Amino acid sequence: VFTEGDLIQLTPQATDSDGDQITFTYSLPLDKAGKWQTKEGDSGEYILNVTASDGKTAVTKQVKIVLQKKNLPPQITIDLQIAFKEGETVALSPKVTDPEGKEVKVYYSGWMDQSTKPTTFDDAGTYIVTITASDGEKSSFVNVTVLIRNVNRAPILSGLEDLTVKEGDFTAIKAVVTDPDNDKVNLNFSKPFNANGEWQTKKGDAGSYEIKVTASDGDEIVSQRIKVTVKQLNNAPVIQKINPILVQVGDSVVLNPIVSDVDGDKVVVTFSGWMTTSSKKTVSSDAGKHVVVITADDGKEKTTMEVAVEVNSPPEFVI
Repeated sequence: VFTEGDLIQLTPQATDSDGDQITFTYSLPLDKAGKWQTKEGDSGEYILNVTASDGKTAVTKQVKIVLQKKNLPPQITIDLQIAFKEGETVALSPKVTDPEGKEVKVYYSGWMDQSTKPTTFDDAGTYIVTITASDGEKSSFVNVTVLIRNVNRAPILSGLEDLTVKEGDFTAIKAVVTDPDNDKVNLNFSKPFNANGEWQTKKGDAGSYEIKVTASDGDEIVSQRIKVTVKQLNNAPVIQKINPILVQVGDSVVLNPIVSDVDGDKVVVTFSGWMTTSSKKTVSSDAGKHVVVITADDGKEKTTMEVAVEVNSPPEFVI
């Protein structure tokens, strides 16, 4: 039994009782020397004739030669350059066949040790994976170049909340920004905030503002909107000055304060101290100096004013 590619060499032996010289001849595909250099495709069973001759008589004997197919390595078919993006799973799907139909095992080495590999966002680059196919006797391999393309991830904005301030307040937007790829990120704020996200409000700025905060890493842009409410600066009520009051015992003290509020707020006026209402009828025990506190309250701020009241007891004749 031989295998394709083998050199077949027949070395027959014969004897002659007369001592004559014996020569051998061979049928094709053997040559004159009984040799045959087989090649791929020659497999099969061959019945060959070997003839021994002493020059007078020839004797022929048949020889059976079995030529087996030569075992060829498995064949691997796959694109030798493939590309994926960061975050994707690399999947290699080679088509593997064996010329003899033998069972083939496939192995991976290099950057991958199996047919699939999940990638991370730090895997951008070029890698080599070796695919080996073996039928147990013969092996073949190919090198596959795997390109992992960089994927830019957008910045992440956080820490943004709606703001409420009063006219005249200084306010700043505290934006927290991170970038998964550690790219440099630029922040931008819509007006009236400046490039640093700051705004010095003033009287007259009262209102509601929708502010857009934008973060850019040069490729990706993300934005978020917040509401900034500027409350009107309240003006305290004003109480017109009341001069000191002098009354006689028995008279009534009546306070009619003139109160104004430039914001048009409703003002509540209260009295405290010697009087708790706007009027008081005096009696002899009230003789002396007193202080009445007038309070004007617009619900946001209070204004107070002290009014001096003297209750005089007139002189009496002693007879």
